[in-house]
Amino acid sequence: MKPFVIALGSIFTATFLLEVGGSLLGVLQPIRGLLEGFPGYSIGGLGSAYYLGFILGCLYIPRLIKRFGHIRAFTACAAITGSAALLNAFLINEAAWIVLRIVFGFCMSGLYTIIESWLNELATRKTRGQILAGYMVTVWFAVLSGKLIFAALDPTTILPFAIVSIVISLSLVPVALTTSIEPEHRDAVSFRPRDVYEAAPIGFVTCFLVGMINGALWGLAPVYAQAQTQSTSTVGFFMAALVLGGALAQWPIGKLSDNVDRRRVILASSLAAVVFGTGLAVIHQPSAFTLYWLAFGFGAAALPLYSLSIAHVNDKMNADVFVEVSGQLLLVMALGAIIGPLLASVCIDMAGNQALFGYTAAVHGIIAVYTIWHLEQTKSMPREEQVPYSAVPETTPLVFEMQPTSAPENTSEVKH
Repeated sequence: MKPFVIALGSIFTATFLLEVGGSLLGVLQPIRGLLEGFPGYSIGGLGSAYYLGFILGCLYIPRLIKRFGHIRAFTACAAITGSAALLNAFLINEAAWIVLRIVFGFCMSGLYTIIESWLNELATRKTRGQILAGYMVTVWFAVLSGKLIFAALDPTTILPFAIVSIVISLSLVPVALTTSIEPEHRDAVSFRPRDVYEAAPIGFVTCFLVGMINGALWGLAPVYAQAQTQSTSTVGFFMAALVLGGALAQWPIGKLSDNVDRRRVILASSLAAVVFGTGLAVIHQPSAFTLYWLAFGFGAAALPLYSLSIAHVNDKMNADVFVEVSGQLLLVMALGAIIGPLLASVCIDMAGNQALFGYTAAVHGIIAVYTIWHLEQTKSMPREEQVPYSAVPETTPLVFEMQPTSAPENTSEVKH
């Protein structure tokens, strides 16, 4: 038991440090770009660039791991990621930042792949649900911490970029010192969006549209908060409120979706996100209290939608294809996240920063309309048997192997 706990603690520590750095940079870049006078489409392009790098990483990083091994690949990716973050402070140029953001997304995808490979190696039938829950708590807590750290920093200095670089570099320590044997190599997921759509159209559409929303949200919500409050210090609290809402809503929404038609929960969440998104779009320079509560409500309504759509698709699939189909849907989501920030930045250029949440309300409305149409089309069909809901992060396809309903039994012991 002790080697297992040590190995798991090392991986969770590395995850926490990586997520803190990535979360902090995700707020820092758009705010610093805004202060430097970058046009809106360039700030939106930063979000698109990350997800472009992320998809490329999902497709090509496994080949690098196969050639060099997990620890060496992790070391290389962490070193490049930390360096790319710090270079942003010296290359204050929108084109350079977009290239660096692609590199950052590519390497973060590799780091997630390696971490999740190790977690799957440690997981057994009895423990994988607990490991996934621990992984989710680590990710949410780290993302929340990164947003809150930003509130205490001056984005016009080199210090925030240095902190990102330092915490990502420190993630090397627990991995470099691990005594666990490297996990088994896994091949890359091939990307076949047409096959996914034919197998699960509602999951495909919802994941793609959620990607369009979340890609724009993470990239441009800091700019919205800055415009509303005229204070960079409150941006971190706004983003933290959004993340906290999503984290706290995962369990009750997931539990509800296990007991009723999951499509109706998707519909209700989408409509609630429309309401909160509309509220954020129409208010102008409200009190901080009002802004934070609207952000909390929006996060609670919108952020569980990705996991809900994955669970709905798995309801319709045989267990032996859960991992493959869920991995495909993750890439579909990332494809939407490439497009979303660019479309949202066009809306912002035309109608101002408040148009961001007008955009999210419109896309959530499309999800609601499509879900209503789907419910009408299948009204006469009996309710399908549902698998237990599992909240999953937007990391790599390997995370789906930790779902209790997805992964095969791993009877191997931890080796040290």
